Amino acid sequence: MPADKGVLAFDEVAPQLAKICSENVNISACSYQPRTGSIFDDRIHRQARLHYEEAVKLNGGLEYGQPLYVISISNHLGYIDRGLHSAWENSAYFTPAPMFGIWTDFDTKTRYLDVPVNLQFKNDKKALDFAKLYAQAAFIKIHRDGRIGFVHVDFSK
Repeated sequence: MPADKGVLAFDEVAPQLAKICSENVNISACSYQPRTGSIFDDRIHRQARLHYEEAVKLNGGLEYGQPLYVISISNHLGYIDRGLHSAWENSAYFTPAPMFGIWTDFDTKTRYLDVPVNLQFKNDKKALDFAKLYAQAAFIKIHRDGRIGFVHVDFSK
């Protein structure tokens, strides 16, 4: 079991997540921070900048000015169940303020829920290596000014 770093209990945040999912059935992609109630669409510059600012405040040890990598530690269909619960519990290894990611695959019309963590690395290669450990096909890189990049992971390298 991970050391308690102040991560909110899953049983406390799951009802909030269920409510957001039921009220926002047309969400194509967003990040939800249960600690503050913030919902960010990181594809929008202003919201990505706010996500960055909030993440640095909530996650001790993040350095202001350095890029933020938003990488999920789970691959999960759009249901609140044991798998999502387990990912939430495991997030305590990385951050005191994990988030939920909600996104839709437009080709299959499938909704996904995952548990992204806000991290910083010395370089993109380290972030790519972390993403590969969790079988992530892509992740988001947010700069302090709100510029974003969607980084695709090449598993052949």
